[in-house]
Formats: sequence, structure tokens, C-alpha cells
Amino acid sequence: MAFSITNWNINPNRVWYVRISDAGSTILVGLFLTEANADANTSRQAYGSTAAFGADLEVVLTNETGATEPVSLFTADLTWFLKVTGVDGDATKVFKVNMFVDLPEINDSIYRNTSLIPLKAAAEINAHTHVHVRRAIALAQHDPAYDIGDIVQVDSTRRDATATGEIDSLQISVSKDSILTQLDVVSYVSIAR
Repeated sequence: MAFSITNWNINPNRVWYVRISDAGSTILVGLFLTEANADANTSRQAYGSTAAFGADLEVVLTNETGATEPVSLFTADLTWFLKVTGVDGDATKVFKVNMFVDLPEINDSIYRNTSLIPLKAAAEINAHTHVHVRRAIALAQHDPAYDIGDIVQVDSTRRDATATGEIDSLQISVSKDSILTQLDVVSYVSIAR
């Protein structure tokens, strides 16, 4: 068996060189900015070790004093920075871990909120795998109970059809004689080949 990295939870999202070596009774892990530094074991940015040898072992990193790229947890709910696998006697190995995406980093905390991540993921899936069907519905009389996000059912006797959708926006027009409400309702239809 050879040393390997089995999971990753390190921020910032950049190219890292990870040196994994046998430290006697544990696995020693070091993070470096260049391959030359990792090979020479110089200018280490952060380090940590496992409790023993084995598979899928958690490593908690400590930043070196004066590190130019201090590390933090990408997902704060997890308590480890990376997981490694190795056995006693494995040869020292240097890994290059590339950026996960080449898009600019999103620092808005809303995208790191664990309760919003499933909602954002569902919205992205719908945006790329579903067609948005939008309907503008003018109500015969104003109903203040409608709100954005409510699910409504539209029945058309002329077309003999029923559709269900979510209120995406609503407009209320007021004149001296009437109050008119227009609902913009969206539904998602799965794209099929």
C-alpha cells in the first residue's frame, strides 16, 4: 500500500502540494505552496498527523507561524482538514492537489450556510435540468392571502387543463374603482431527450 489522500476539506481553494511521510507510529502531513518546497520539506504552511496508521484517517492541521497561506476548514461542520491512508513503512510521497474549480472564490457566507446548501443545489439542478413554464394570471378579484412562494393550482375550462406552480412574483394595481392582482406563476418541467 502507498500513502494516499481520501478526502479534502481545506480552504483556500488553490493548488497545494501535500507531503505525506512515515513519522514512526503516525502519518505526518505537510502542506506546501510549491513542489520544490514539498520535496525539500521547507517553507511548510501547515502540518498535522494521524493517531496511527490505517485507512481514511482524519488529520487536523496547524498553521505554521508566519505562513503566507494559512489554512482553514472549507466546511466548518467537519472537524478535519483532510483524510489520508497509509501503513508503516510506506515511502514519503508528494501530491499535487489542484483547485477544485477555476472560477473565482465565492466568499458570501450565504453559500456556506449548511441549511441553504440543499436549497441552492436544488435551484441549480432545476435551472439546468428543467424548463421554466411561466404563466401570468390576472385575478378577477384581489386576494391578500397570496404571497410569493405559495403553490397555486390553475384550472382552465377553455383548455380543459390543470397546472400547478409556484408564485414567482405578484403585482397589485390599485385605482379608485378597483384592486387588480396579477400573479406570475412558474412551474418546472423536466427536460427529456
